[in-house]
Amino acid sequence: MRYVGFILLLVSAAVSAAQAPFERWQWQYRIIVIGESQPEILAQLQANREAIEERDIVWFYYDKETVMTNLPGSFEQKQADSVRRYASNMNALAILIGKDGGIKSRQQQWDLDTLLAQVDRMPMRRAEQQP
Repeated sequence: MRYVGFILLLVSAAVSAAQAPFERWQWQYRIIVIGESQPEILAQLQANREAIEERDIVWFYYDKETVMTNLPGSFEQKQADSVRRYASNMNALAILIGKDGGIKSRQQQWDLDTLLAQVDRMPMRRAEQQP
């Protein structure tokens, strides 16, 4: 029985460590991390800027050499390195992280409309839309 508790502790620590690069934006933004370089994805993110901003989404696009983002303000190299490490090990094309810091979706194929619809179904997002 002790081993079960220890294993749960290790899994919890691994999840926390994996989400550490985004911890500072918890409760401020929903986060989309794109871990594979595909120019059409970046173009789609930029073309849907208004819909993305309206949903408090910050995205991080990793293209093997640099990390691009729509994050307002400055983005330090140390943060970019953390995002790069996360993106290179995430085993998905894209990951959606909620404002609470939990992983809400993993996509193997890019579909921004599905991600936006998923955000719109989140209870926190619904509450934000109430007058």
